[in-house]
Amino acid sequence: MQGLVFPIIDKPDVGQRWVRIDDFVLGEAQPIDVDIVARNPLLSLYCIDLDDQTAVFVETTPDASLCDAVFMFEVQRSTAQRVVKIPLEAMHRIASRADIEPDNIALVYSVGRCGSTMLSKALGTFNGVASLSEPDVMTQLIWLWGRSGLDKPENEQLLRDCTIMQCLPTKLTGSTHWALKFRSYVTVMGSMYGRCLPEAKNVFLYRSLVPWLKSYIRMLGGGDIHTPFNQQYVSFLGSIVPQLSGRTEVPLLEVALCAWIGSMEAAVEMQRSGQQLFCIRYEELASQPIESVAAVARFCRFGEPYRASLTQAARQDSQEGSTLSRDALGEIKVSLEAADLEDISRMLAKHSSMVSEATVLPDTFFPS
Repeated sequence: MQGLVFPIIDKPDVGQRWVRIDDFVLGEAQPIDVDIVARNPLLSLYCIDLDDQTAVFVETTPDASLCDAVFMFEVQRSTAQRVVKIPLEAMHRIASRADIEPDNIALVYSVGRCGSTMLSKALGTFNGVASLSEPDVMTQLIWLWGRSGLDKPENEQLLRDCTIMQCLPTKLTGSTHWALKFRSYVTVMGSMYGRCLPEAKNVFLYRSLVPWLKSYIRMLGGGDIHTPFNQQYVSFLGSIVPQLSGRTEVPLLEVALCAWIGSMEAAVEMQRSGQQLFCIRYEELASQPIESVAAVARFCRFGEPYRASLTQAARQDSQEGSTLSRDALGEIKVSLEAADLEDISRMLAKHSSMVSEATVLPDTFFPS
């Protein structure tokens, strides 16, 4: 069985959108042995091309460290030299023989804007742990499948294969454990992961609603919170969050609120299905980072950290150098008036019977 290797002719500016094959302009293809992806640690899974049923890998430069990346997909995109495509059945064969124990994998879910990137960097200070921040093929799969696709058994094997293949490059360089920190949207796949990768450890980060809303709206660029938000984003979110399904002309404030509800309800559903979920709030992670990270690591069985490295990771801006750094977002101001807070309470009661502003999930960690 053969794959194809392509030179990259151009890289269009695509911002922070989820990954897809047309992130690159490719040159003429040449045949290549599919097993190259099992031998070359510079080749990492980037996305899936369902049109031709292939898995798409990028070969990054030797100095590109995906484990140190704020956002893995951005470093993959910016440092990619070549693209390798192999049939999905070949990827399944390679993943099945990769000798990666699923119980050595931690899946880190969150509502976003709650310290998950800092946690990802901190977990990377543990010996033998490869911590990957936002391997984005999972976001792409949500976009391709929609919420209905998360209940199809035929999709579960592909999700499992993609997860194993995300770990394989760093296994080739000596890693024995893995932490995969996702974009917030991937939390809705939590129950699906519970079926296809039940041995993995599950971690969920969340944050009190009102401060989270301010941070999330800043991330989206701010503006008038009562003005309808970008329809493309609303359509994407509506494909996985029922509260926005089929909606148009949705105010920014309501879009953000429904994003929080979607991740929180997904976490509740994971717990109701019997999955063990280590929950931690931004408030505790920010106030006692060392103790909080150590508790997560104990749950994941990552061993003991290098104390100095962990302290440094906990103190720095985890998104420094990215478009979401404190400096980049510092000029965006979000103000919520009394009337807005009333609207938030009203919309929350309308859209969810599972969570409230005061929800504290079972198994939430509180430092002693």
